Amino acid sequence: MKNFFVNKISFAIGVCTICLTFTSCIKDLPVNTTVNTPPPSPPSMGSVYFWREDSLWVYYGHVFISINNEVKTLNGWYEGGAPAACGAMATVGFNLPYANYIWKAWKSNSTDTAKGNITITQTCILNEIRF
Repeated sequence: MKNFFVNKISFAIGVCTICLTFTSCIKDLPVNTTVNTPPPSPPSMGSVYFWREDSLWVYYGHVFISINNEVKTLNGWYEGGAPAACGAMATVGFNLPYANYIWKAWKSNSTDTAKGNITITQTCILNEIRF
């Protein structure tokens, strides 16, 4: 860095330095060169996948599920356990913003209904329907 001295005042090229005499100088003022990038936003969408463990679906017909003014049909069931992951066969899923929801399910060939509350706070929730 080159300094130019004129009448006991020194100027540094590229950096803000002011010297009043040759021996005492005001410190360089810090120059902020970092860009503050905000952290990435957390996910704001999640999903819930409904399933049931009931082999009598043929007798009772299909199961309809309603959540957030959307209705989907569940075709199939699980015997002896739950699905391994969201999106597995015999599940039906809804992608929803993080929030609290009320869901309702009903069978096409009976008056059985089920309903409940669910809070979407993660990317994948498995929810069993029990009539």
